[in-house]
Formats: sequence, C-alpha cells, structure tokens
Amino acid sequence: MVGPVVQQDLLSITIRFRFRRLAIVADVEKMYRMVKVQPNDQHLQRILWRDSPDETLRTYELTTVTYGTASAPYLATKCLQTLAKENEANNPRAARVLKDDFYVDDMLSGADNVEDGKQLIHEMIELTSSGGFTLRKWISNEPQLLEDLPKTLLDDRVTLELDKSSAPVKTLGLLWEPMTDRFVFRPPKWNDNSPITKRIVLADTARLFDPLGLIGPVIVQAKIFLQNLWKQKCEWDEPLAPEFQRFWLEHRRNLLALESLHIPRWTGFSSTLNKSEIHGFCDASEAAYGACLYLRSTNNDGSIIVRLITSKSRVAPIEDPGRKKKKQSIPRLELSSALLLSHLYEKLVHSMQISIPAYFWTDSMIVKCWLSSLPSRWQSFVANRVSEIQHITKKGVWNHISGIENPADIISRGMTPAQLQYQRLWFEGPQWISDDYCTWPKTSAALAEPDESLLEEKSSVSLPIRVKAPNLSTQAFLAAFRRFVAIRGKPQIMMCDNATNFVGANRELKELRQQLNDQQFQYSMIRAAEDDGIEFKFIPARSPNFGGLWEAAVKSFKGHFRRTIGINPLSYDQLHTVVQQVAAILNSRPLTPLSNDPHDYPALTPGHFLTGRPLTAIPEPELHEIPENRLELWQRSQVFVQRI
Repeated sequence: MVGPVVQQDLLSITIRFRFRRLAIVADVEKMYRMVKVQPNDQHLQRILWRDSPDETLRTYELTTVTYGTASAPYLATKCLQTLAKENEANNPRAARVLKDDFYVDDMLSGADNVEDGKQLIHEMIELTSSGGFTLRKWISNEPQLLEDLPKTLLDDRVTLELDKSSAPVKTLGLLWEPMTDRFVFRPPKWNDNSPITKRIVLADTARLFDPLGLIGPVIVQAKIFLQNLWKQKCEWDEPLAPEFQRFWLEHRRNLLALESLHIPRWTGFSSTLNKSEIHGFCDASEAAYGACLYLRSTNNDGSIIVRLITSKSRVAPIEDPGRKKKKQSIPRLELSSALLLSHLYEKLVHSMQISIPAYFWTDSMIVKCWLSSLPSRWQSFVANRVSEIQHITKKGVWNHISGIENPADIISRGMTPAQLQYQRLWFEGPQWISDDYCTWPKTSAALAEPDESLLEEKSSVSLPIRVKAPNLSTQAFLAAFRRFVAIRGKPQIMMCDNATNFVGANRELKELRQQLNDQQFQYSMIRAAEDDGIEFKFIPARSPNFGGLWEAAVKSFKGHFRRTIGINPLSYDQLHTVVQQVAAILNSRPLTPLSNDPHDYPALTPGHFLTGRPLTAIPEPELHEIPENRLELWQRSQVFVQRI
C-alpha cells in the first residue's frame, strides 16, 4: 500500500517560506535508511545477491525502509510527523517546523532575526537527533545563522532547486539563490528534432514547474494552446499542423528568456510591521480566467512594499453540444475567477494561520452586484458560487477596479517571458496600491459625487396617512396631514392616488374615497397646502402608473404586508407597530450602489431624508423556532416583521 500524504503540500510550505525574512534550509541525511522496518515485516524486503556469476546466490533481508518501494515515502514522513507530535510539549517550536515545514526530507523554514534563527537551528538539530536523523546541507541568505555549524554540514551550492523530483525528465526548475535571496528559473532542454504532437505538448506543459504561480501568465499560454489542440480533435501521436508546430517551437524559444527573470523570495512580511494587508485580484477572458494575491506591507517608517505572493489560472470550459454543455458567458467566467480567488485566499490563510485584513478586486460590476446580494436571488450556477465566495471572504472587502489596472488580466490572457519581466503591474500590483488609501479607486462614482437629479428622483417617499374613519371632514383630513408633517417633515410635493385602494372597504372608507374625489375637497386641500409652500397633486383614478416610484413603494409595502400578515387578526397596537416597522424597512433600502470599502460613505437611504440618519431597529432575538402558542402578544407581531 502507498499510504496517505501526511505532510503539507508544496504550495503551503513555499508560501510560508516567502513570509520569513531569514530563510533556513536543510535536508535529512539518508532519511529512508534511518527508519527501521518492524522485524515481522522485514521478510517482505528480501533480495537475492552475489558479487559475481561464480558465486552462490545469497538471500538478504533489508531492515530499513527501502527507496523505490511504494510505501517508503509514507513510512519515512510518518516517522517525522510522529517525532514532532511526541515532542510538542518539550520543544514546541521545533516540533511545529518538523510537522509543517518539511517537504519529504527537505526543510524550508526561517526566522525574523538572527537570534531566533540560531535558536531554531539548535532546536531542530536537537529534535531530529533524538529520533536518529541528521540534518545536513544547511544554507541561508544570512551567513551569520550558520557560523556555529561545522563546515561538513553546510551546503555550498550557489542555487537551490525547490523541485527535487526524481523524474528522468528535467522540469522548468524553480530555484533559489541564497546570496541574492531571489527566485530564478532554469528552462529545460528540449528535443527540437522530433515532430511536435499533442502528447509532446502535454509533456512539455507538465515540465513547467511553478508551484507559486510566479510565472502564471507564461504557463497559461501553454494551457490555452493545449486546449485549442483538444478543440481541433488532434490525435495524440499525429504531427500537428505546420502553424501549430511553429507556435510551439516559438513558445519553447521564448522560455529561454526566463533565465533573466529574478523574483525576490521575501514578501516583506514581518511581525514588527506597522500594518499588513492582502490584496486579491481576479479576471477572465474568453480563453481563461485567473487570480493573484499580493501582500501590502507598511513599515514603521511609512514605506510600503507590495509583492506578488501566488497566482492560479484555469482555462475556460469547452463548449460541448453533445453533452448540452454551453459556452460560459464572460460574467460567469468572471464569477468563476472570483471563486478561484476565494480558494487561493483560503489556501493562504490556512497556510499562514494569521489574520490579515483582505481586499478583493474585480473589474466586473456584474460580479460585484452578485456578491452584494443574497445568493437566493440568483439562479443555481450563480447562487452556489456567490454563497461560497461570501462564506470564504466574509472577513474581506470586495471592490471594483478598472480592467487596465487589474493584474489578473495578464494571467487571464497570457504573456511571453520577455514581456512579463518588464511588467511591474504583475509583480507589484497597480501603482495606487503602493500609495495612500485616498488614491485607491472608489467602488462607485455615484458614491463619491452623487448625482443630485438622481437623489431627487430616488428620494420621493410614499408614506401612509392615517385618518380616523368616523370623522371624514376636510378639517379632520387636514389635521391628519398636519400630524404627518409634524412627524416626517414638510414635503415639497404631496401626491394623492384618489383612494382607489379603498375600493371594497367598509362604508366609512367608501365615504373617504368619495370625499377625496370631490372637487371642493381637493380645492380645499390644495389651498391649505399652498399656504405652507407644498404642491398637492391628484393623479387620475385607477391610474397607479402615474405614481411612478412612490406607487412602487406602495406595492412593495402591500406585498410584504400580505405575505407576513395574511389573514391573521391583529390588535390595533400590533397592526400599528408592524406597519411602522415595515415602513422603516422599506425606507432603509439604499438609493445608491452599495460599497464594501470601509473608508467610503454609507449608502443613502430614504431614512436619511426623513430623519437625517439611517433608520435602525432595536435588536430582537430570533423567534422563528419558538412554537407560536408559546409566543407573547408582542413577540407574535415581531415574528411577522422577522419574516420579511
């Protein structure tokens, strides 16, 4: 049996490796040979051996884990994990490094200062020695960390290869230069004599080793080309068309430019920083979609450093009419890129186990709208992804950015290595991210500079006027109107719908309807309103379309009222309370686009024009799960409101 993977993946380990200012690297000497197999299992590792054909065959039993067996990686790494677990109490820091910062037999760790680094090296040597393991080939970007170690245990290599795969085919290796503390790339050597087939393209693509996605725009070009071959239904071992062969040979030659690409290993993060932030960007094209994460670090002197942490890309799904699989629209691909960004952010948070403020950026206002609403509003494809994105990024803020400033646009379309090495946008993000917050793009121009005509149109609010039914005189109606003005303030225009909503009511309400339609009554109302500078307008009977937005508000009120109250009998106090709360909810709806920027202005609502501030409700406990027969009179009315 192979056994499960017990160590963390290479992406998580290398991400943490980039967050340490001082890098510390070592490996376990002959790790497999240091792990002894149980005596009752050693007979399963018998071999036949002789030094020459003239000698008699001898039978040996291998007593230690043997390289090449299926279970060897699991047995050896499980021993390291067990050693870490057994020493968590006595040596917690070294145990954590042994548990989390080892990839097979390689340690990729670090520290923030020389003193902590030397202490970590001492503790690691002590811990591994207690289990019979020896750490060797120590190397660091800070020579002071290694000055106390014997030279026999040091590594004098100029570059360290992070991909130590035993595969016979060499990959595009990601290497680390300790002296310069930079990542460099070594393009593989290609066999240009053989014709290019789809199988060779797939093999070449698999040899591009970039776990952090630092050259994601280069690799996505290979992914897109491979998908195009799939669309063309090319055979695996059939030579490609001449134009495809020329493209791939040119792609191979372009990869040679990666030798001149140098990327800083350290992201600038430190526990002594004044402030750190995560900024994520996502974008999509017709061919692919991608996401990238950046760390924005503010030092104590006010200087700001922005570094690319990691990125990820995927090709757009292929349209398949036979399986009724349609081509994805750009907005849906943009939403998929936002989900990819969420997963990448989740991976980073899980790897670092620290809480850092997060900002997420998309150049799609459609996606921004989807994420600002409840998932239940949308169809299943959008609803499922919106729900997951909102759950993962609930501690972050989603914002809008222009496409030209979006670094994820580069990974969604691809770029050659020669072009990429001069792309500051890709490696350091947009220019404004290194500046003060006031230079950051606003989510909506309407929030920064509101359109007065729009606010005037949106601020028309329809509010019910209560009239005591037995008294239907003009003076009684004006008295009710005065009370309305005293509570809500004096309106500029007062609209009346001719009481068509009273049709079918009792006798008193019918008389009210007749009075509102009476010309003399209307004249009295208009004259009384003119004295206060209020324009009083009556729309035609049975013509709610003349009411516009305020009739839409009445419709919303009726809809909520019917769905929540239905035929339930209410006392006057209950009815009055529910009506006022429903009106407050409707008057709390935003008139302008919502913003997730904590530094932006709050959204304007009708409540701002009514009271000068938002209409807030008194906190109430959740009452839905309490049986109705156990609810008090006041609680029953609140259940109706909570259903809205």
